[in-house]
Amino acid sequence: MTTQPPSYGQHPQPYPQQSPYGQQPYPPQHYPPAGYPQVPHQRLQHPTNAPVHLPPPPPKNGLGTAGFVLGLIALVFSFIPIIGVIAWPLSIIGLVLGIVGTHRVSKGEATNKGLAIASIATSVFALLICLLWATAFGNAVDDTRTGAANSTSESQSGASNNSAAETATPAGPLNEGPSFPGKKDGDVALPAGGTVTFDGLAVTSTPLRAGDSTFERTLCTTVSYANGGTSTASFSMFDFELQDPAGAILSPTFFGGGKGLDTGELAPGGKVSGDVCFEDKAQTNGVYVVLYEPNMFISERGAFLTQR
Repeated sequence: MTTQPPSYGQHPQPYPQQSPYGQQPYPPQHYPPAGYPQVPHQRLQHPTNAPVHLPPPPPKNGLGTAGFVLGLIALVFSFIPIIGVIAWPLSIIGLVLGIVGTHRVSKGEATNKGLAIASIATSVFALLICLLWATAFGNAVDDTRTGAANSTSESQSGASNNSAAETATPAGPLNEGPSFPGKKDGDVALPAGGTVTFDGLAVTSTPLRAGDSTFERTLCTTVSYANGGTSTASFSMFDFELQDPAGAILSPTFFGGGKGLDTGELAPGGKVSGDVCFEDKAQTNGVYVVLYEPNMFISERGAFLTQR
């Protein structure tokens, strides 16, 4: 079949609107004007109901740590005479902070259980040392008052019973026994194992021997008290000091081992004994002197010498 071209002046027929395949034409595309950036298509995220996990709060370890520091400082100062009075408030505060710290650990608010327990232990130990010092000081004051009262009573009794010619003159400084470095007027020196007597209280110190402490090298002596007087007398490990061959004068240690001497009072006719140990810092041979001082207000001392 031959199609005739349109004659001049006639318009050609438009293309049919429907595709011969039955498909609709594509919709018109709208493009943004030139010069504007195209925004990429984003999918909307729908919120979910999943729980939100917050990070756990930091542990409250400050009080337990502070209690341990205060307890340790109090323990160190408690061994120093006079200056050790500052250990009283430090040990009490450290104990309170340690208790609060352990309570926080039990509630899960803190994680330093070891430091909290250590703060309680060091504070209690320092407080016990302070109590021992206070007891020893109180006993020394009581002994001084008792000795002064007894001396006054004896002098008055002697004056009433004896004539002026028969009145005994007071004895001079004792200064008895062998010599040793640092010996003072009034010291009664004798070999270890001997006995000295002051105001009716007889004190004996055995020769020094090596202690069985696992913490440090120590020297120990067994001391005995026998109260032959008419009044109560005090006893304590702090009545003793050790002078080593190098001239250092050491206070007793709690870590010497053995049966340690307690602190207390001794009634007339009473007896007590125990071990007193010292750190052996010199660790050398020579003369060791165990010094016994009844109280700090009397110059007389007993000196027990051990040759090692």
